Amino acid sequence: MLTIFIYDITSNKIRREVARTCLDYGFKRIQKSAFLGYLSFHFQEEFWLKCRKRLDKSPGSLFIFVVPEREIAYCRKYEIIAPEAPKIIAPTQGH
Repeated sequence: MLTIFIYDITSNKIRREVARTCLDYGFKRIQKSAFLGYLSFHFQEEFWLKCRKRLDKSPGSLFIFVVPEREIAYCRKYEIIAPEAPKIIAPTQGH
């Protein structure tokens, strides 16, 4: 099922751990603290428990949203990707 996971975590260490967990489960980062992926119900529960364990009693919040298959057609994405910064190549000596 299409799954959206969003977090707000104050600790840099815990935030990195939760982000790594998202990537381990195949999520794609869609914002700095938002991930999108496909998980079965079983893996949603497993993933949720791992993230909650990482947060433990630290300040923060976790949100998981499941988009039903019939609703995916209504999802929209709009994105503008910034152009890459020009690469500066230092001249080699003697040329």
